[in-house]
Amino acid sequence: MKVNKLLGMVLIIILFINNTAFASTLEEGSQFIMTEEEKNLINSLGEIQVMVDDHFTPLSLYSESDGKYLGASVELFEKTAELIGLKYRYNYEKDLSWSEKIESIKRKEIDLLFPMSITDRRKSYGHYTKPYHTMYYSVIAKSDSEKISSLNDLQNKKVGAVRGTSIIALIENYIPKKNITYYDSDKAMYAALQTGKVTYTFQNENVFNEDFYRYELFDVIKIYKIEESLREYSYLFKKTEDMREFVKIWNRAMSCFNMEDVISKYEVGETELLNKYLKQKNTQNQIVISLFILLIVIIGLAYQYKSAKKMSELMKKEASINKMAYLQSQIKPHFLFNALGTIMALCYTEPEKAGDLLNSMSKYLRMVFTTDSQMELVSLQREIDLVNAYVELEKARYGERVVLHFEVEEECLSYQIPPLIIQPLVENAILHGITKKEEGGAVWLSVHAVKNRMQIIVKDNGVGIKEEQLRYIINEKSMESGIGLSNIRQRILSYTMGEMTINSQVGAGTEIIVFLPIINNHS
Repeated sequence: MKVNKLLGMVLIIILFINNTAFASTLEEGSQFIMTEEEKNLINSLGEIQVMVDDHFTPLSLYSESDGKYLGASVELFEKTAELIGLKYRYNYEKDLSWSEKIESIKRKEIDLLFPMSITDRRKSYGHYTKPYHTMYYSVIAKSDSEKISSLNDLQNKKVGAVRGTSIIALIENYIPKKNITYYDSDKAMYAALQTGKVTYTFQNENVFNEDFYRYELFDVIKIYKIEESLREYSYLFKKTEDMREFVKIWNRAMSCFNMEDVISKYEVGETELLNKYLKQKNTQNQIVISLFILLIVIIGLAYQYKSAKKMSELMKKEASINKMAYLQSQIKPHFLFNALGTIMALCYTEPEKAGDLLNSMSKYLRMVFTTDSQMELVSLQREIDLVNAYVELEKARYGERVVLHFEVEEECLSYQIPPLIIQPLVENAILHGITKKEEGGAVWLSVHAVKNRMQIIVKDNGVGIKEEQLRYIINEKSMESGIGLSNIRQRILSYTMGEMTINSQVGAGTEIIVFLPIINNHS
């Protein structure tokens, strides 16, 4: 009898453990049952197009350094999508305002927008999922502004709000529209507040905590919590019948995850925000100091360029062993000043990117000016590194108007070539080819071993060169494009089997083909 009781107790314990394990597994989202009809519906949706609020912590933000979206609602979306097998693609539009993103979901140009607070007006735009988080809005003002006890106190005040935010429907019930100024971004709204164009603004409490340090709003405070502004946040799918049915599946799947646990991962306290700000300022200060030192160097280079230009004819007559100093003197100061200006502009908006560009600029200058005058040859790898450093600086200036494609045989990277051969060709293709077109263009750099020679091709789809202008550039040794093509051609032809040809068509682009003998460290 006692044995039977003992066995019964063991069986109960085993069943309890199994049930607990199953429940735990289900909560983590690893067990989710769908009908064949539901699976077919999800497959029929294909890859859905998703837009996200780039700056709405802790729910969502776009990380420039990581190149992806982060935040609690992003993590919940990705986990739920993985659970049900939903395919998706983020549409990152840096210059698109929040109100423009809302218009995209209204026009059904995208399939999903989040995080979206639930309002009666927006329910006509699409299908909401069940809410996963709530937050309040606050009234924001300068620290010396008149305090308020309700929204009614703002009826005769000048206020500002970001166009498209859910708080607008509420404040328009209290404040005449003539007293409200609408802005396309938080940054523009804060600038209006600090310059006195408006006296009060409205912001989500969590977002303002981050903005306080992000925009250095040290004379701005939260003066009133809008109790009636409690907002429920959800996912908004486009308004179609398929999406209506799909949202039912999504709500079930989303229930498998504990949103509060996800939220707690991304909530940041006051101390952490302050430390993050101090660290960022320290990085910015280091960049500014480095830029100041670099500015002094560039001023020296500008003076050197001015002096070198007067002596260029004399220097061109010197022996090839001294020609490197001449080539180095052709690095035009205006390129360095442009790069420096780009880096300084990024210091206070994207300090990490500014640091990367400063590193590229330092690498570029180091490789150019540490090339020993006795160094007649360098590896192709070194020249490719120089090209990469240079192009990174130009891409920061011209953005997507500059695209570089590489096709380099790996075995060629160890071959030896004359220094400053490829980079000037790429520079000419960018500055005098593709950037002369409003839409920009592309440069192709290919290096291959062809029989017993190395073939280097630099091709662009820029504006091209007129025949008479090309003849002038080669024969008259024009220096308008940095290190002159005639100089590069002379150096190439000085090698056995060295050859350089230029093919150009106005409106179609230019192709420069260079042949050099294969030289390795053992030759």
